[in-house]
Amino acid sequence: MIIFENPNERLAHFIEHLQMTVTRFEKETGTSISSIARFIKGNDLGIKTLVRISNRFPQLNIDWLITGRGEMLVAPDSLSETELAEHISQLKRIVGYLEDTFIRNPSM
Repeated sequence: MIIFENPNERLAHFIEHLQMTVTRFEKETGTSISSIARFIKGNDLGIKTLVRISNRFPQLNIDWLITGRGEMLVAPDSLSETELAEHISQLKRIVGYLEDTFIRNPSM
């Protein structure tokens, strides 16, 4: 198993796994042009973009994307829609906390 150092590398790997270009991935997720490309190069990615990615690609384990824990893909039948919605809600709270933490203390 390959270990990726940061979310930027993990997202690049997921896009590669999908055999997509970054431009196509941006179109598929409805994100602004070059936002994903800038993220892969090291910029931050907002919660709205994470939600768009999660909604468009529910097979992507968002916990893996953010933290590197677990597997890249969620097993297809492992979670019900209710469980997925709850999981997404929890991840939104985590991302909100992380955004607040790093916005208030960018040196972390």
